[in-house]
Amino acid sequence: MKRKLLLQIFISIPFIAVVLLNIGDVVSVYTGSGGYPFGSEFFGPHSIYKSRAVYVCFQVVSILFLMGTIFWLFRSRRKLFLVFVIIDVLIFFYPMLTNT
Repeated sequence: MKRKLLLQIFISIPFIAVVLLNIGDVVSVYTGSGGYPFGSEFFGPHSIYKSRAVYVCFQVVSILFLMGTIFWLFRSRRKLFLVFVIIDVLIFFYPMLTNT
């Protein structure tokens, strides 16, 4: 039992780190220290950088799915955990695929 808990804590560390980074991004957007060029012609029409509201909504959705991943990890629901991990990976790669 103790080994399983330690493994769950170890696996959750990267997810917690990404949650903290996303929260830091949202805070930097609202404090103005991020320097994001929202609405620039450089970004594509489906980019998350189209507007500040779209970017913040995307980050909030990302945070919610990461928190869900951590929740299902500790609830020991393997299938739901894997579904949330796949969604997290897709959310992670979406900005890279749409910034053409």
